[in-house]
Amino acid sequence: MTRQPSGCTETASRIRGRIENVSDWAKKKLPEDDNPVRWKNLLDKLLPGRSKGSHRWRQHTALSFADLPS
Repeated sequence: MTRQPSGCTETASRIRGRIENVSDWAKKKLPEDDNPVRWKNLLDKLLPGRSKGSHRWRQHTALSFADLPS
């Protein structure tokens, strides 16, 4: 089974590029036999953590049953 393209090739290309950049950076900083994308006890020591105020998402309020399409 093959996966069909989602049509968002530009977004996928940007994400792939970012992952590639992080992986390349990590490979330069790590011993040869280590996993370059492991967070625990590796990248968490090399990269700054996310600040408490950077959490920007909010949960949507629930729809009432009457508002649902029939």
